[in-house]
Amino acid sequence: MMNQGRLISIIVPFYNEELSLNQLYQEISKEAERYNYELVFVDDGSADKGGAIINELMKKDKRVRLFTLRRNMGKSMALNIGFQNAQGDVVITMDADLQDDPREVSNFIKKIDEGYDLVNGWKINRKDPLEKKLASGFFNKFVSLITGIKLHDFNCGFKAYRKCVIKTIKVYGEMHRFIPILANSYGFIMTEIPVHHNRRSYGKSKFGSERYLHGFFDFLSAYFLLGYSRRPFHFIGVVGLLSLTLGSALILYSIMMKFCYGQTGIRPAFFAGLFFFTTAIQIIMTGFVAELVIYGHQKKGSDDSVYIKEDTKS
Repeated sequence: MMNQGRLISIIVPFYNEELSLNQLYQEISKEAERYNYELVFVDDGSADKGGAIINELMKKDKRVRLFTLRRNMGKSMALNIGFQNAQGDVVITMDADLQDDPREVSNFIKKIDEGYDLVNGWKINRKDPLEKKLASGFFNKFVSLITGIKLHDFNCGFKAYRKCVIKTIKVYGEMHRFIPILANSYGFIMTEIPVHHNRRSYGKSKFGSERYLHGFFDFLSAYFLLGYSRRPFHFIGVVGLLSLTLGSALILYSIMMKFCYGQTGIRPAFFAGLFFFTTAIQIIMTGFVAELVIYGHQKKGSDDSVYIKEDTKS
């Protein structure tokens, strides 16, 4: 019996997954039939017949929607398109490769109903190659240690959100791996649940070894946004202070050695100190400019309402 209440949006980004789409649709439909739902597919510039398959499903099922990117833009862009167009009060994201089990959908919704804003999946028993599992384990421990966010599987694509979360965060680059960090920066309440993970039935992973390098740089971006997006001088100022200290020390050392001890051959130290000193001044001034930009943005009336917690009792 379908629940005619709130709408559940299930977002599935895909890229060259034509062999799995029909089966995935059947499994999601079977699990979600108890809910009032929409199924939002985002074709990330596939070169196969995936888009045509979803178009055929749309003719049979009005709950199916499709958004097609002109070329492959990456998972973050595909998710962001899904977020922008999802109409549901609760939004669930999952991968199209059949490794995420649609039977977990009800478990995500139950957790959302407990009052959480974001529910993160945790693939306890991953059905992936050893190399991928080891890299993922290191990545998750490192991110958890640095950010203080106690999650076991940041990169799991199986997640559930309240609508307010997806309308607040902006996902770009490869930032889909760090959605919990972005959500945490706005104060959203998170938890995680263990989810069943299947072996890949068709095709192969679309992520190569370059994802590790991209992931590192995106982590730095996410970490900066988490701690310093509203106070950039606290980050830039530290770098400037270190450079200023080093430059001043080298200059003072050169002056002391020249005039107190009469030593020669210290010009390299003096010029190095001068370099660090002038660089520090530039860095510090950049920090001040960044603070002025933030202040001007706030003065013009930035939307701080995104930090207000929803009244779930009303």
